[in-house]
Amino acid sequence: MTLRHFLGTGRHGPPLPDEAVALYRELAAANPDGPLRDLAVSLNNLAVQLGHLERREEGLTAIREAADHYRQLTLRDAAKYEPDLQTSLEVAEWLESLPSSGRQSGL
Repeated sequence: MTLRHFLGTGRHGPPLPDEAVALYRELAAANPDGPLRDLAVSLNNLAVQLGHLERREEGLTAIREAADHYRQLTLRDAAKYEPDLQTSLEVAEWLESLPSSGRQSGL
């Protein structure tokens, strides 16, 4: 079974776990030193799922935000967070390699 089987095709499938992203964004805004890594991990996971659902542009938006957060974290502890940053950059590269959906937002 594939991820698409479990998540559907997006429009007709169950909602993506963007609720976790929204929650971590709220928590990170209230406490910038707190759950930033959790937010980055959630964004990374969301980006991968969006890529599997052929929602490349949305995935790129999520992974770029994740990479930005990992860059902030590497300033605090490079040894700890550089592997996570590298992973997010690899996900971004994978998403860039996917064909563009050609869909325009709002239509």
